[in-house]
Amino acid sequence: MPDRGETESYADALRSESVVEVPGETIKGRFVKLVQGQDYILHQETGYITFKTNIQEVDAIAVAYRYGAGTGRYYGEFLNQNASDTSKRIILKLIKPQNLQPQYTKAWSLMLKNIYPLNTRNIKKEGFSLDIKYEAATGDPQPLLGNVRLLNAFGFDFVDQVGSAQPDGIFDFRPGVTILPETGEIIFPYLQPFGRNLPSSLADAENLRFNEVYDTALTFAKQNKAKDKFIITGKSTGEASAKYQLGFNLVENSVKVSLNGRELTPGADYTVDYSMGSVEIRNEAALVPGANLKISYEENDLFQIASKTLFGLRGMFDFSKNTKLGFSLLTLSQQTLSDKVRIGEEPLSNSIYGIDFTTSHDMPFLTTLLDNVISTKEMSNFSLRGEAAIMSPNPNTKTSTISTDGGS
Repeated sequence: MPDRGETESYADALRSESVVEVPGETIKGRFVKLVQGQDYILHQETGYITFKTNIQEVDAIAVAYRYGAGTGRYYGEFLNQNASDTSKRIILKLIKPQNLQPQYTKAWSLMLKNIYPLNTRNIKKEGFSLDIKYEAATGDPQPLLGNVRLLNAFGFDFVDQVGSAQPDGIFDFRPGVTILPETGEIIFPYLQPFGRNLPSSLADAENLRFNEVYDTALTFAKQNKAKDKFIITGKSTGEASAKYQLGFNLVENSVKVSLNGRELTPGADYTVDYSMGSVEIRNEAALVPGANLKISYEENDLFQIASKTLFGLRGMFDFSKNTKLGFSLLTLSQQTLSDKVRIGEEPLSNSIYGIDFTTSHDMPFLTTLLDNVISTKEMSNFSLRGEAAIMSPNPNTKTSTISTDGGS
């Protein structure tokens, strides 16, 4: 998006309903205005935003701002600039599209990749420690790589506890510079600390660079085990973690979260990633120390033992050479030993009943009658055949024992 002057405006064509959406660059929709200090923190000097609320993958973020001295230049439009026409669409600068992906190169480059969350809020300096270690092929992870201490190499240890310019092997707790205590995030001094900005003081730095962690999605980056060797360790005191790992094979819609005995609302107070087995708490009241937070959930068995039985029966009764009556029975039953039934593997009992009839008779009198009109060589014949079937399905034999469920 180009910038504009204070009295300039964007072309009306950009406000048209016919504007074509471009994935990762242009979207149309309704946006909710966030409140500075409550929803986000603006770092004016460095020009970046830290969100105090959890941003979901499906959320899109757009901004309007002014920069420069005097009247400055503008990106996007403010609400008060269109106050005379409330029906007029405003234009904003898109900084995060929905489902941000590496192929959205413009938006991907706007994401800060040097800020790492610790999953703890309002961190206190007392009792806080942090270290960076390297996991070699053998042995335990070490805070040294060669003769270089990693904490110092990555810019986290330049002064001692009294502020003198002397590294002491302890993380420099400098709010707003190396750490954001309120949101629980550490700040590396370089945009890609483990990628193209990996400290050159490290031995064999070129081969240690883990560029995939910044250029691809996290799932794919983790597959490069040869480069995924750096570990951030430490301890802190602060508020409760906002993210909980429950494990895999969660039963869909089984997660329930309650705070002080009151059930929280999914989507608003917390979100669940069933594919990764994690819960992220969004309700601020649940993140304070001493909060009575309870998470209940169900897990599917990794393996489920089941038995299937298929049984068939066929019978035929001959009334005569040309008259027959048949019947068929086919039944399928499936049983499982677990009370936690997977979708598609429910215990079932299905039966099919069928009956069929066939008869045929020669009709010489009809042949004689037709010979008066046309000469025939074959005997006239009457045939009748019919079939009927009925199915008795029971797609889930493990019915509820609760009386109000009516046995369903």
